[in-house]
Amino acid sequence: MESTTKQELLDICTVIYGCDTGTVFQVEVDSKQHSTLFQDHSIESREDSHHSIINALLDTGATRSCMSYEAFTKLGLSDLQENSTIIVKNASGSSMGCLGTAVCAFSINGHKFSQTFLICENMSRFMILGRDFTMPNYIGVSWTRQGTKKLTADGQTIAEAKE
Repeated sequence: MESTTKQELLDICTVIYGCDTGTVFQVEVDSKQHSTLFQDHSIESREDSHHSIINALLDTGATRSCMSYEAFTKLGLSDLQENSTIIVKNASGSSMGCLGTAVCAFSINGHKFSQTFLICENMSRFMILGRDFTMPNYIGVSWTRQGTKKLTADGQTIAEAKE
Protein backbone atom coordinates (compact mmCIF):
# COMPACT_ATOMS: atom_id res chain seq x y z
CA MET A 1 0.00 0.00 0.00
CA GLU A 2 2.84 2.41 0.79
CA SER A 3 4.31 2.09 -2.72
CA THR A 4 0.92 3.02 -4.22
CA THR A 5 0.78 6.14 -2.05
CA LYS A 6 4.31 7.13 -3.07
CA GLN A 7 3.47 6.56 -6.75
CA GLU A 8 0.38 8.79 -6.46
CA LEU A 9 2.49 11.51 -4.83
CA LEU A 10 5.11 11.14 -7.54
CA ASP A 11 2.46 11.88 -10.16
CA ILE A 12 1.23 14.92 -8.22
CA CYS A 13 4.65 16.36 -7.47
CA THR A 14 6.42 16.27 -10.82
CA VAL A 15 8.19 19.59 -11.26
CA ILE A 16 9.23 20.65 -14.74
CA TYR A 17 11.59 23.54 -15.12
CA GLY A 18 13.91 24.75 -17.81
CA CYS A 19 14.53 27.70 -20.07
CA ASP A 20 11.15 27.53 -21.84
CA THR A 21 8.74 26.29 -19.17
CA GLY A 22 8.28 29.40 -17.10
CA THR A 23 8.76 33.08 -16.51
CA VAL A 24 10.72 34.72 -13.68
CA PHE A 25 9.13 37.40 -11.50
CA GLN A 26 10.34 39.10 -8.34
CA VAL A 27 8.48 38.36 -5.13
CA GLU A 28 8.95 39.94 -1.72
CA VAL A 29 9.16 37.34 1.04
CA ASP A 30 8.29 38.06 4.65
CA SER A 31 11.48 36.75 6.23
CA LYS A 32 12.44 36.36 9.86
CA GLN A 33 15.96 37.73 9.42
CA HIS A 34 17.92 39.72 6.91
CA SER A 35 19.09 37.46 4.12
CA THR A 36 22.42 37.54 2.40
CA LEU A 37 22.79 38.51 -1.21
CA PHE A 38 23.34 35.51 -3.48
CA GLN A 39 26.00 35.81 -6.18
CA ASP A 40 23.40 35.90 -8.96
CA HIS A 41 21.34 38.52 -7.05
CA SER A 42 18.40 36.11 -6.76
CA ILE A 43 17.81 37.14 -3.15
CA GLU A 44 18.54 40.56 -1.74
CA SER A 45 17.77 41.93 1.68
CA ARG A 46 16.33 45.30 2.49
CA GLU A 47 18.04 47.19 5.26
CA ASP A 48 14.85 48.80 6.57
CA SER A 49 12.57 45.79 6.87
CA HIS A 50 12.30 42.05 7.32
CA HIS A 51 11.48 41.48 3.68
CA SER A 52 13.69 39.92 1.02
CA ILE A 53 13.35 40.05 -2.74
CA ILE A 54 13.66 36.68 -4.49
CA ASN A 55 13.36 35.72 -8.14
CA ALA A 56 10.58 33.15 -8.48
CA LEU A 57 9.95 31.01 -11.53
CA LEU A 58 6.26 30.86 -12.42
CA ASP A 59 6.18 27.41 -13.99
CA THR A 60 3.01 26.23 -15.71
CA GLY A 61 4.53 22.75 -16.03
CA ALA A 62 4.99 22.31 -12.27
CA THR A 63 2.10 20.75 -10.38
CA ARG A 64 3.39 21.92 -7.00
CA SER A 65 5.26 24.98 -5.73
CA CYS A 66 8.79 24.31 -4.47
CA MET A 67 11.49 26.24 -2.63
CA SER A 68 15.12 25.27 -2.31
CA TYR A 69 16.32 24.40 1.17
CA GLU A 70 19.09 26.97 0.68
CA ALA A 71 16.54 29.75 0.11
CA PHE A 72 14.43 28.47 3.02
CA THR A 73 17.37 28.82 5.42
CA LYS A 74 18.79 32.07 3.97
CA LEU A 75 15.36 33.72 4.25
CA GLY A 76 15.18 32.71 7.91
CA LEU A 77 11.95 30.78 7.44
CA SER A 78 10.97 28.22 10.04
CA ASP A 79 8.38 25.57 10.75
CA LEU A 80 9.51 22.98 8.24
CA GLN A 81 6.97 20.17 8.42
CA GLU A 82 9.17 17.17 7.73
CA ASN A 83 7.66 14.52 5.46
CA SER A 84 9.67 11.63 4.07
CA THR A 85 6.82 10.20 1.97
CA ILE A 86 6.73 13.01 -0.58
CA ILE A 87 8.73 12.14 -3.68
CA VAL A 88 9.53 15.05 -5.99
CA LYS A 89 11.20 14.55 -9.35
CA ASN A 90 12.06 16.98 -12.11
CA ALA A 91 11.21 16.44 -15.78
CA SER A 92 14.32 14.32 -16.37
CA GLY A 93 13.34 12.01 -13.49
CA SER A 94 16.03 13.13 -11.05
CA SER A 95 15.06 13.34 -7.39
CA MET A 96 14.79 16.84 -5.97
CA GLY A 97 15.24 15.57 -2.39
CA CYS A 98 12.05 16.80 -0.73
CA LEU A 99 12.52 17.44 2.99
CA GLY A 100 8.94 18.45 3.76
CA THR A 101 6.66 21.46 3.46
CA ALA A 102 6.54 25.03 4.75
CA VAL A 103 4.14 27.92 4.41
CA CYS A 104 5.61 31.18 3.15
CA ALA A 105 3.94 34.60 2.97
CA PHE A 106 5.04 36.80 0.08
CA SER A 107 3.85 39.60 -2.14
CA ILE A 108 4.17 40.49 -5.79
CA ASN A 109 3.99 44.26 -6.30
CA GLY A 110 1.89 44.64 -3.17
CA HIS A 111 -0.47 41.72 -3.91
CA LYS A 112 -0.20 39.41 -0.88
CA PHE A 113 -0.15 35.62 -1.07
CA SER A 114 0.49 32.68 1.22
CA GLN A 115 1.65 29.40 -0.26
CA THR A 116 2.65 25.96 0.95
CA PHE A 117 5.97 25.02 -0.64
CA LEU A 118 7.72 21.68 -0.95
CA ILE A 119 11.20 22.31 0.46
CA CYS A 120 13.77 20.53 -1.73
CA GLU A 121 17.53 20.08 -1.54
CA ASN A 122 18.31 19.63 -5.24
CA MET A 123 16.95 22.69 -7.03
CA SER A 124 18.66 25.03 -9.46
CA ARG A 125 16.05 27.74 -8.74
CA PHE A 126 15.27 29.21 -5.33
CA MET A 127 11.51 29.30 -5.79
CA ILE A 128 9.09 27.70 -8.25
CA LEU A 129 5.44 28.73 -8.25
CA GLY A 130 3.42 25.85 -9.69
CA ARG A 131 -0.18 25.21 -10.64
CA ASP A 132 -1.14 24.81 -6.97
CA PHE A 133 -0.42 28.56 -6.76
CA THR A 134 -1.59 29.76 -10.19
CA MET A 135 -4.98 28.04 -10.39
CA PRO A 136 -6.57 29.08 -7.07
CA ASN A 137 -5.20 32.63 -7.44
CA TYR A 138 -6.20 32.99 -11.12
CA ILE A 139 -2.57 33.74 -12.05
CA GLY A 140 -1.49 33.84 -15.67
CA VAL A 141 1.22 35.13 -17.95
CA SER A 142 0.58 37.11 -21.10
CA TRP A 143 2.53 39.12 -23.63
CA THR A 144 2.55 42.91 -23.97
CA ARG A 145 2.56 44.64 -27.36
CA GLN A 146 6.22 45.47 -26.70
CA GLY A 147 7.08 41.76 -26.54
CA THR A 148 7.61 41.42 -22.80
CA LYS A 149 5.78 39.09 -20.45
CA LYS A 150 3.50 40.25 -17.68
CA LEU A 151 1.99 38.47 -14.71
CA THR A 152 -1.76 38.75 -14.27
CA ALA A 153 -4.02 37.99 -11.33
CA ASP A 154 -7.69 37.60 -12.15
CA GLY A 155 -7.07 39.39 -15.46
CA GLN A 156 -5.24 42.42 -14.04
CA THR A 157 -1.51 43.03 -14.60
CA ILE A 158 0.45 42.84 -11.36
CA ALA A 159 4.09 42.55 -12.53
CA GLU A 160 6.48 42.59 -15.47
CA ALA A 161 8.79 39.62 -16.06
CA LYS A 162 12.30 39.78 -14.57
CA GLU A 163 13.91 37.42 -17.12
